[in-house]
Amino acid sequence: MGPTLVLTPMAEADADFVARLAADERVTGFIADGRTWSHEYTAQRVDHALSSPEISWFIAHRQNSPVGLFTATERRLPPKSAIGSTRNSGAKA
Repeated sequence: MGPTLVLTPMAEADADFVARLAADERVTGFIADGRTWSHEYTAQRVDHALSSPEISWFIAHRQNSPVGLFTATERRLPPKSAIGSTRNSGAKA
């Protein structure tokens, strides 16, 4: 088994690393429209990720060097609908 991959919460100090990833078309080719991100857009995304409680960005480290970015978002499910729910009303079918 190879070196362990460690995820740490992204911090402002990681912004330059994220900018390098965002400028690499080999990375962004798998994100949204596949285009690289401008420095300004990257700064906006980093600021949003750092300030939003619903999204978390983590820096992946291998042997103490940053090697990637992992994102997680909180998705709220809509309330359950009464349609299809079962309720025992005591009536016989």
